[in-house]
Amino acid sequence: MDDEELPVALGRLMAVTEASFEQRAQLERALKTRIVVEQAKGVLTERFRVRPDAAYELLRGTARFRQMSVHDLARAVVETSDTPAAILAYIQKSMTEDADIPSVEGRREGS
Repeated sequence: MDDEELPVALGRLMAVTEASFEQRAQLERALKTRIVVEQAKGVLTERFRVRPDAAYELLRGTARFRQMSVHDLARAVVETSDTPAAILAYIQKSMTEDADIPSVEGRREGS
């Protein structure tokens, strides 16, 4: 490798290294988000006696209704013993509009 190729090679190496660090940071953020969402699904599953997929739809629908991220809503579910007002408002709105919310079909057998 001559003197002209070295700066190019170092530049490429730096770009690859930087991209690897950014990808790692993105994966760590995604994992943390996933963990909180899964915890919130568990809380809502127990609280409302619905299947996990119905609990996720409740999270997703509420987040969309309130124009907030699923992660932020999930964190609110996990961090307090009370159901966030946003979820209760979404359920109330959905019941009056016959929207798709976890209902009897979303309940576990034996409930």
